[in-house]
Amino acid sequence: MMDERRRGAPQQTGERPMIIAEPEKFLERDWVPDLIREEEDSEKKKILLDFFIKKVLRMHIRLEEQKKQRGKQDPAAFEEALDLHAAALADSALVDALNHYELIQAEKERGRNRLTGLLNGDAVASIFTERMRDSREKPGKGATVVVRMDADRFKSINDTFGHKIGDGVLKGIAKALEDGVRPSDYALHFSGDEFGLLLTNVKPAEGKTLEQTVEDIIKRLIQKLEKVVRPDGQIQTASVGYRVVNQDEHGFFPQFDHDADEAAGIAKMLQFVPGSEMGSERIVNFDRIADAMEQVSPQEFHASKFQAAAKRPIDEVKRALQIDEAELQRRVAAVLELIQNAEAA
Repeated sequence: MMDERRRGAPQQTGERPMIIAEPEKFLERDWVPDLIREEEDSEKKKILLDFFIKKVLRMHIRLEEQKKQRGKQDPAAFEEALDLHAAALADSALVDALNHYELIQAEKERGRNRLTGLLNGDAVASIFTERMRDSREKPGKGATVVVRMDADRFKSINDTFGHKIGDGVLKGIAKALEDGVRPSDYALHFSGDEFGLLLTNVKPAEGKTLEQTVEDIIKRLIQKLEKVVRPDGQIQTASVGYRVVNQDEHGFFPQFDHDADEAAGIAKMLQFVPGSEMGSERIVNFDRIADAMEQVSPQEFHASKFQAAAKRPIDEVKRALQIDEAELQRRVAAVLELIQNAEAA
């Protein structure tokens, strides 16, 4: 079936009309491969058949000359010639049609994360540009907000239970975000445990500031994440940073995404600072990073950075010894006591 926009239009090869304007008319010809004829996916069938017929024609373009010289006088002879040539070219044309279909599918998937199906950074960059242009043309539109959301303690799942189980958790997180976003918003998956959101047309809710409204939206999504089942039984939390992009700001998605990611990095480190966790909802506005840092002293913050850096090898030690956190602390205390006793002696 031809594209509706081209149906009825002259099919051109140079200055001459193409022979085949309606590929579906040839479905019952013996030389059309069963793989195409019996394809149940109508969209795939259309793409394969359309390209297959065109490929047959292009691989033997002199059929047009035969149409010109003999077709009008002897249609049966022309049809016989077409069938003979097409049958000879069928295998090669089918391979080309299948490759063409794979390329189309790859292009469709290019803008999505292969594991979760959520939009990735490439796809959302163009959406962001379009939304910003729209908001500048329509001043009544609300704000656009770029959000970075890192799933906490995800690596421990891969390390302990394997990547297949970890992939299942990532799919659960993706589904929670996709089901929870407003119709005007987009859920994103960059890679690994790095997710995000593109919030569009955000206006302050009644009695609230824009910042409070944005964080209410994010908190509702975090609550969805907390219902994702983890194999270790822990509640799935997230470290979140966001960047509000005003209508009069100009720039591209990557620079605003970088700002949101920086804020998310601060939120992630705050989980290691006692008393500064902000509950399970650590949400940092890029424009208020300094305010977030005021919650802790420089010493506490640097200690949290060290703890974050040391967490991976510590987790690996616990896994190698097959012990939990309490047992690790007990053994460390015992070693320190031995060292102190040895120094005293």
